[in-house]
Amino acid sequence: MVPAGLAMIDGVARMAPYFSLADAARFLNARPGPKGQVVYEGALHQGSSLVFYLHQKFYLVNCPRDDDSFVGTDLHEITVDENLVLTKWADPEVIYLTTLMQHLGRLL
Repeated sequence: MVPAGLAMIDGVARMAPYFSLADAARFLNARPGPKGQVVYEGALHQGSSLVFYLHQKFYLVNCPRDDDSFVGTDLHEITVDENLVLTKWADPEVIYLTTLMQHLGRLL
């Protein structure tokens, strides 16, 4: 049982960089000006690495309504709808939209 557990931990450690948004957060930390906004598409628990690496507030779009991965967190304060994102995209202000799917291409 111990060798199997250690092999699983090793596998998770090797795959973690492909599922982390740390690289995207480092890019975004260097780019947005004072008015730049970041929007993450997906569930908060899938983009949780942004919480640790991104040095600014970000918003969620297309977040599942029953996302209970962060108990006690009011997701209504950080959730926006697609129409607002599209409206902001037309503005001259900088807005960045990121998803976890962009990092899955590195696995193929």
